[in-house]
Amino acid sequence: MNEEKIPTLDDKYTMTDKLSTCWHHDPSTKGWFDTAGEDLETVYAQMKEDPKKVWTSLTSGLIINGFWRCDRDYYIITNEAGEDGEFYQ
Repeated sequence: MNEEKIPTLDDKYTMTDKLSTCWHHDPSTKGWFDTAGEDLETVYAQMKEDPKKVWTSLTSGLIINGFWRCDRDYYIITNEAGEDGEFYQ
Protein backbone atom coordinates (compact mmCIF):
# COMPACT_ATOMS: atom_id res chain seq x y z
CA MET A 1 0.00 0.00 0.00
CA ASN A 2 1.48 3.36 -1.09
CA GLU A 3 0.62 6.11 1.39
CA GLU A 4 0.74 9.69 0.11
CA LYS A 5 2.37 12.25 2.34
CA ILE A 6 0.00 15.03 3.40
CA PRO A 7 1.70 18.31 2.45
CA THR A 8 2.54 20.75 5.21
CA LEU A 9 3.14 24.48 5.23
CA ASP A 10 6.88 23.78 5.57
CA ASP A 11 6.85 21.76 2.33
CA LYS A 12 5.93 24.82 0.27
CA TYR A 13 6.97 27.88 2.29
CA THR A 14 10.00 29.06 4.23
CA MET A 15 9.60 30.84 7.53
CA THR A 16 10.70 34.44 7.99
CA ASP A 17 13.95 35.22 9.78
CA LYS A 18 12.12 37.77 11.94
CA LEU A 19 12.27 36.72 15.57
CA SER A 20 9.41 36.33 18.01
CA THR A 21 9.81 37.96 21.39
CA CYS A 22 8.21 34.86 22.93
CA TRP A 23 9.66 31.92 20.99
CA HIS A 24 13.02 33.24 19.78
CA HIS A 25 14.87 30.70 21.94
CA ASP A 26 13.37 27.69 20.12
CA PRO A 27 14.53 27.15 16.50
CA SER A 28 11.59 24.81 15.82
CA THR A 29 9.22 27.78 16.13
CA LYS A 30 10.97 29.99 13.57
CA GLY A 31 8.42 32.32 11.98
CA TRP A 32 5.83 31.84 14.75
CA PHE A 33 4.41 34.89 16.54
CA ASP A 34 2.22 35.31 19.60
CA THR A 35 -1.21 36.95 19.39
CA ALA A 36 -0.35 39.91 21.64
CA GLY A 37 2.33 42.44 22.50
CA GLU A 38 5.41 43.02 20.35
CA ASP A 39 4.75 39.88 18.33
CA LEU A 40 1.34 41.16 17.29
CA GLU A 41 2.93 44.46 16.24
CA THR A 42 5.31 42.46 14.00
CA VAL A 43 2.32 40.68 12.45
CA TYR A 44 0.50 44.02 11.89
CA ALA A 45 3.62 45.43 10.18
CA GLN A 46 3.74 42.37 7.89
CA MET A 47 0.04 42.82 7.10
CA LYS A 48 0.81 46.33 5.81
CA GLU A 49 3.75 45.09 3.74
CA ASP A 50 2.23 41.88 2.29
CA PRO A 51 -0.78 40.32 4.06
CA LYS A 52 -0.54 37.07 2.06
CA LYS A 53 2.64 36.19 3.95
CA VAL A 54 0.68 36.00 7.21
CA TRP A 55 -0.89 32.71 8.32
CA THR A 56 -3.06 31.89 11.33
CA SER A 57 -2.75 28.66 13.29
CA LEU A 58 -6.25 27.87 14.53
CA THR A 59 -7.23 25.92 17.63
CA SER A 60 -8.75 23.28 15.31
CA GLY A 61 -5.27 22.38 14.08
CA LEU A 62 -5.58 24.11 10.70
CA ILE A 63 -3.16 26.72 9.43
CA ILE A 64 -4.94 29.12 7.08
CA ASN A 65 -3.61 31.95 4.97
CA GLY A 66 -4.51 35.37 6.34
CA PHE A 67 -5.00 37.16 9.63
CA TRP A 68 -7.78 35.66 11.73
CA ARG A 69 -8.78 36.82 15.20
CA CYS A 70 -11.15 34.02 16.24
CA ASP A 71 -9.92 30.67 17.54
CA ARG A 72 -6.26 31.42 16.88
CA ASP A 73 -3.27 29.92 18.67
CA TYR A 74 -0.50 31.93 16.99
CA TYR A 75 0.50 33.60 13.73
CA ILE A 76 3.11 32.55 11.19
CA ILE A 77 4.99 34.76 8.74
CA THR A 78 6.51 33.20 5.63
CA ASN A 79 8.93 34.56 3.04
CA GLU A 80 6.56 33.66 0.21
CA ALA A 81 2.99 34.83 -0.26
CA GLY A 82 0.19 32.31 0.11
CA GLU A 83 -3.09 32.14 -1.78
CA ASP A 84 -6.58 33.10 -0.61
CA GLY A 85 -8.24 30.14 1.09
CA GLU A 86 -5.06 28.05 1.20
CA PHE A 87 -4.76 25.93 4.34
CA TYR A 88 -2.76 23.10 5.88
CA GLN A 89 -3.24 20.61 8.71
